[in-house]
Amino acid sequence: MDYDKYSVYCDGGVNPHTNTGGTGMVFIRNNDVIHTISNSYVSTDEIKVCPTNQQMELKACLDALEGLDTLIKTKQITSPLPMSVVTFTIVSDSAYLVNCFKNRWFASWFKNGFKNASKNQIENIELWMAIFARNSETRSLYNTNEMQKKYGHLEFFKEFVDTCNTFVSYKLQFNWVKGHSSDPFNAMADKLATEGKNK
Repeated sequence: MDYDKYSVYCDGGVNPHTNTGGTGMVFIRNNDVIHTISNSYVSTDEIKVCPTNQQMELKACLDALEGLDTLIKTKQITSPLPMSVVTFTIVSDSAYLVNCFKNRWFASWFKNGFKNASKNQIENIELWMAIFARNSETRSLYNTNEMQKKYGHLEFFKEFVDTCNTFVSYKLQFNWVKGHSSDPFNAMADKLATEGKNK
């Protein structure tokens, strides 16, 4: 039996003249658009410093997951299968976002105390941890007694645990798409992000 396939194209960017960030999300069922979102962020909102393009790409992913929450609650997304086993594909032109999951950077980060190869704390840790808490693979890897004992004193890890206790996680697949290419859904997400950052 063929089931509906769901994907979310997400994009984020910054207007350097106003330090305003924007995100755009396009929700797809099979090959049809079922919902779109455009959000705007300034440095006094959830991101406390001037947003960067990388931050807004991660925020777009989080906005996509929040959008899934709403669409599932309002039954605009349904499945005969439990939602916990439905795969949602996140499509982004950000190699920074996609490669973390494709190349499993997150496994090394967890092993090395959330530090990169240069022994520095990974950048945008709060945003990454929020995504990890909503992704069933990383959530199951990190949300263990061993991890909480090892990292529970770190503020960003406490927030990760709080997010796990507050929100559901999804089975996610991450695909990269070339930005400003011929993909119409990526172009839509880019336009929505541009609208957001120029508000």
